[in-house]
Amino acid sequence: MKPTLPANAPILVELFSAGGGVATAAVLAGIRPVISVEHNPQKPELSKAMINQHCNNFMEYGSTVLQQTVQTVNWEI
Repeated sequence: MKPTLPANAPILVELFSAGGGVATAAVLAGIRPVISVEHNPQKPELSKAMINQHCNNFMEYGSTVLQQTVQTVNWEI
């Protein structure tokens, strides 16, 4: 059973997220994964599989996965 996190839980922005190993540890520590970045242009099918797994694992926490390289993300808010 996955932990339930309060609305005011600290948040995580995860780079090079793969399937979500860091996000798993964060959730267990009470931290909500909100944004994850994953894309390897040399292995796009593998990246897509990892993104799908990440979405399945963390969608109930409102996590968004950006399928981009870290260098191409627009970090302006």
